[in-house]
Amino acid sequence: MKPRHPRPTLVDAYLTELDPDGRAFGTRGHDPCPSSIAWGAAGAAYFLYRLGTIEESHEIMNWSKSWVEQAVQTGIENPDRAFFSIDDTLARERIGESSLFHSMSGVRLIQVLIARAMQDKQSEALATAAFSRLVSRSPTHTDIFLGSAGELLGCAHLAQDGAQTSDDVRVAGDTLLAGTLANLGDWIEDANNQRAGTSVGVAHGGAGLIQACLVWTEAIGGDIPDEVYLGLDALSGLGTRNGRATTWERVLNPSRSGESDTSWCNGSAGIGLVYLTAARMLDDDSYLQMGLRAVFDLVERGTNSVTLCCGAAGHVYSLRSASRLTGDKRWERHGHLLAQEAARWLVENQPHATDSHGLFKSGLGLALTTVDGSDEAGTMPFFEPTHREPG
Repeated sequence: MKPRHPRPTLVDAYLTELDPDGRAFGTRGHDPCPSSIAWGAAGAAYFLYRLGTIEESHEIMNWSKSWVEQAVQTGIENPDRAFFSIDDTLARERIGESSLFHSMSGVRLIQVLIARAMQDKQSEALATAAFSRLVSRSPTHTDIFLGSAGELLGCAHLAQDGAQTSDDVRVAGDTLLAGTLANLGDWIEDANNQRAGTSVGVAHGGAGLIQACLVWTEAIGGDIPDEVYLGLDALSGLGTRNGRATTWERVLNPSRSGESDTSWCNGSAGIGLVYLTAARMLDDDSYLQMGLRAVFDLVERGTNSVTLCCGAAGHVYSLRSASRLTGDKRWERHGHLLAQEAARWLVENQPHATDSHGLFKSGLGLALTTVDGSDEAGTMPFFEPTHREPG
């Protein structure tokens, strides 16, 4: 095990909560969907996997394995309880069954990552086969957060950095890419025609489709499809310049009076990451400048949330990406201060925050930014590739 520096209070608070011998393990707690990455045990498992990898802790890696096995077991025995709730926003009819973040495919992805880290070849092979079967089904939705584009990102996560990936994952990824490109083509037409109601951001809109295509193409060493360039151009045309910053509507409104925000899911934090990814891969300064204008929006407007999906944690990853790509450490310092302030607020004002274990929908994502801050591979989970040097 690496000798570690004292962990921040929030990280230690979550470790106390996530100890498999503690009160939280095996209970639903405050998680509406207790198995998923977004809301439950798979998110906790990923957090522990990252921490265990960085600290080279066999004990914490075993904790991560226990949490993901719990997520798998609940997902098999009672999928309605594991991934859905009676709340309309998380009902099966709305969420569907093809989401990396809300369904069993995401749980199996975490299981593969943990098995790889523990060099458990048999468990890795079994989990990879299960993941491949799940992402080969007809998708319920097509976006990143609920649908097939997110599962394409999952395939890319398994294939990146030259990792040995099964033929089934490659076939599934190529099939998902073809579908995502077709959906991106439809989105480009809607965006260029300013069709009212068109989603723009990464979670449910065209920005996410672009990112999924970029990340998969890089993972397999493929050529960038023409639709990606057209999509980046269409997305830039939807932005509104405001001084140093650029903003985007969540959903297109022909009068350009629609709501905009700074979140990863629907706003400038996520769109900024798309352009920064494109700038790094394509060595295009116009994409870099667009990405930085999006990140300026985070600095100027801030957020009232702490989560990875909607708030400060997502901002931190965008700021770090800007710092890595430009070499300007002011972005990273701003992200570090933001994470510190958000964690302090959470600990002081939300004493039961650690009762929720979802990576994207609780304070756990904020704790992950601290864990990832000590490792150059720490990028926005399941959205950016692990860190690569520019060029």
